[in-house]
Amino acid sequence: MFRTASKGTKMTTVRPSDLADAFGVEMARHERNQGPALLLDWWRSGELSVDDLAAVLPAAWVTPEWPEPVLGTAQWMDFFRLVGFLTDDPDLTVPTEPLTVYRGTTQARVRHMSWTTDPTVAQWFADRWREALRPSATVFTVLAPPEAVLAVFNFQRTGLHADQRGETEVVVDPFLLPRTTRWSG
Repeated sequence: MFRTASKGTKMTTVRPSDLADAFGVEMARHERNQGPALLLDWWRSGELSVDDLAAVLPAAWVTPEWPEPVLGTAQWMDFFRLVGFLTDDPDLTVPTEPLTVYRGTTQARVRHMSWTTDPTVAQWFADRWREALRPSATVFTVLAPPEAVLAVFNFQRTGLHADQRGETEVVVDPFLLPRTTRWSG
């Protein structure tokens, strides 16, 4: 179950509809990186309400290896802005204070949507980039303003993809981030 709210409003609970459940089943039938394209197809066909979108958006975002390039930043931003702040953590509310986040990547890829609250996780991603022959990969950090935070998925607490991840992922509007800096650990 995911909770969603527009910025500056009370958090509400979104219960997946039968259609959203069907989306999950359909997504499971495809290769994991096809979820975002399936989401876009269902959205454009009118098969998803905004509440349904809020219910299936987290799975469409977290399941693929690289969700952002599949639909592009602009489309993802449209989806996240339409449904409001999303989280899978019942103890979280819409951010009102800046949040320190980290990203392990190259300078060319630092302005993207997926960040983490854990510098160790960001270091793992930086190391992975270096193994892929990107020696300049490092950990970047930024103080994300509350209006830039679109979603927080706390996999450790909820068990969502717990077998694959041990992180808290923060989805941000990269255009609202101030200047990033290299994290010195």
